[in-house]
Amino acid sequence: MFASGGTKQSPEVQTTILLTVVGEERLEILNISELSAEDKKDPQKVLQALETYCIPQANVSVERHIFFTRAQREGESIEMTELRKLSQSCEFGEMKDSLIKDRIISGLLDNEVKTKLLNTDELSLEKCLQICKNTELTRTQLKTVMHGDKMVSIHAVNNGRYGGKKTTGESQERKKEGQ
Repeated sequence: MFASGGTKQSPEVQTTILLTVVGEERLEILNISELSAEDKKDPQKVLQALETYCIPQANVSVERHIFFTRAQREGESIEMTELRKLSQSCEFGEMKDSLIKDRIISGLLDNEVKTKLLNTDELSLEKCLQICKNTELTRTQLKTVMHGDKMVSIHAVNNGRYGGKKTTGESQERKKEGQ
């Protein structure tokens, strides 16, 4: 509407532009709607009628079922950000953050983290997410450190430390001297 300069036009012209863009199928929807002839000239009322027809109403019970059965999947982040998206259509109101927190705890694969969260006094969603993020970060860093230590240990053994065979020129000279 803005690009065509339609926002500067009368509501009737705006509605005409809108109807031209939405196509024949949407025009049929509008024709079977209960809008009066006058309302069909109002672009806001036309848009509302099209949205009401085209956008299905959410079944809150189904949306909540999906939310409450959602658990962490293998390889998925421990904080399960998808829960925030799922909660949008559940109409939880003021309980939203508390229910997201509880669902995170219930759906965790890692029992150690679950226990830590359950043992935390006055656990808010923010505190829960922080503990989850810190746990994941610590595990990632430990894997890196452990992987790095393994490489150092293998390198040290290969270089003759820790009781391994020495392969340096010095050890070969000792063998010659002893012969």
